[in-house]
Amino acid sequence: MPTDQDQIGDSAGELTESEKRIAEERTALRAAVIHEAIRTEGEAELLRPASALMWSGMAAGLSMGFSLAAMGLLYSRLPDTQWRPLITDLGYTVGFLVVILGRQHLYTENTLTVMLPLLTNRDRKTFWAVLRLWSVVLVANVLGAGMVAGFPADSGNGHHIVNRSATVVRLLEIGTRTSEEIAHYSDIDMIYREDARGEGYFTADGRRLE
Repeated sequence: MPTDQDQIGDSAGELTESEKRIAEERTALRAAVIHEAIRTEGEAELLRPASALMWSGMAAGLSMGFSLAAMGLLYSRLPDTQWRPLITDLGYTVGFLVVILGRQHLYTENTLTVMLPLLTNRDRKTFWAVLRLWSVVLVANVLGAGMVAGFPADSGNGHHIVNRSATVVRLLEIGTRTSEEIAHYSDIDMIYREDARGEGYFTADGRRLE
């Protein structure tokens, strides 16, 4: 007497023609299908109005601020060990995850998608459309990132932190991580310099600020 397992094995091997077609459709996509899907997406991106690209690009620039926030949070919460920089640097990926999941436009992420229509059509219209998208997205990204890290000119609030609480504040400094650092604060005539002679704040003409 056949067991249930035998019946399952028999039924799995006896497929109708329609079932075989469904099974074939559920297999991995061919490279040509993937290429066409990306090309179609690129065509749609090139047709988007400049205003939509601008808002999406600014949102992406703002979202990259999450990378800075995540790195600062990890740095302040982890113990001072040799492996802390390794874990802290993982926070840099948070901004990219927000951009990708939110389907926002980041300049470095729009290379392949819009290049496929250009390589397929090879005409001036597509070429100028690609340049338009890249230009708008790049400017929007810079503006968005500037809203996170910048200060308005002549505001007097150039890159200094005022702690009005009784809690100790931890500050994460993002720089070149070299032995010598120079930061220019043009709005308030101040330079921060760190080198072999020491570190400190100075005016533009070299006078030390106490």
